[in-house]
Amino acid sequence: RDLKKALGLPAATSFKHVSPAGAAIAVPLNKEQLKLCMVEDLENELTPISTAYARARGADRMSSFGDFIALSDTCDVTTAKIISREVSDGIIAPAFEPKALEILKKKKNGSYCVLQIDPNYESQNLETRTLFGLTLEQKKNDALIDRKLFSGTNVVATSKPLTEEAVRDLIVATIALKYCVTCANRPLFRLLTTEAVDPRITSAVFKKGVKRAEISNYIDVFVNGSVGKEMDANTWKNAFESAPALLTDSDREEWISKLNGVALSSDAFFPFRDNIDRARQSGSDREEWISKLNGVALSSDAFFPFRDNIDRARQSGVDYIVSPGGSTNDTSIVEACNHHKITLIHTGLRLFHH
Repeated sequence: RDLKKALGLPAATSFKHVSPAGAAIAVPLNKEQLKLCMVEDLENELTPISTAYARARGADRMSSFGDFIALSDTCDVTTAKIISREVSDGIIAPAFEPKALEILKKKKNGSYCVLQIDPNYESQNLETRTLFGLTLEQKKNDALIDRKLFSGTNVVATSKPLTEEAVRDLIVATIALKYCVTCANRPLFRLLTTEAVDPRITSAVFKKGVKRAEISNYIDVFVNGSVGKEMDANTWKNAFESAPALLTDSDREEWISKLNGVALSSDAFFPFRDNIDRARQSGSDREEWISKLNGVALSSDAFFPFRDNIDRARQSGVDYIVSPGGSTNDTSIVEACNHHKITLIHTGLRLFHH
């Protein structure tokens, strides 16, 4: 609702564990973005609100796995179609088209959570929480984020005027940040992959049976240059009819050098100028430092859905992993741990409480 109020366009957010994994407004998708958001087959059916959700989900597909969706406008049939083929736990919207509701009712064998909210509802100014008999109160976050926030004397350093697109992106980023739980902020640089990815991967043909979530992983390791590191080279090759040529270091530097107009929002001040230098640069070489890490212990309160989690953990020196287990892909996870000589413990115990 904040996004629509600020920008006047239908908006959607993909929440994971009460923080937004992706937030977007209804800006049309080009051919490349249609493919990256996995809605190219619906190009002629896309509506403003379905476009907003496709963008929100596509911002960070791995973090959006099992999301809860919030829409500013009525959920229509096209939006319901997109949701029906994604792993999602629920949706909240001001209204639902009858046919869209029928589609959503079939999801998760009828257990998909569908909530309707009064779009004019205003919560109380005072928020209250009770923990072990202790009552905590705080004023709700009613910060107004609009174009005025990014203009006038607030602009303290600039070499050129802010474009409309730049202001729009800053508003989306900052409103999303407003709803992040404290300490949930994470680097936003990987979101760049949604906007610009080498055509070698966007035009690649995946083998039949490769799942949508897995495709997101393959694109990610391609862009990050972690094939053969975070992901086994044979696993990579076996996912394609014909595996695309990998990016070289020079390819990646050239690609990143062409990126411009990226908006970055932070919920804390920048203590040193190297934060700004890092945002402007393509990245720092951490491989030598990371390669020296060993004996790291990793504890997770959820199962690991794909083996690339283990491959990545190994790159950070992880030798010991404990998790509840329970994934349909546990066999692959165990195989990955054996491959990396990682000790894996499945406790069967979930500690997370809502």
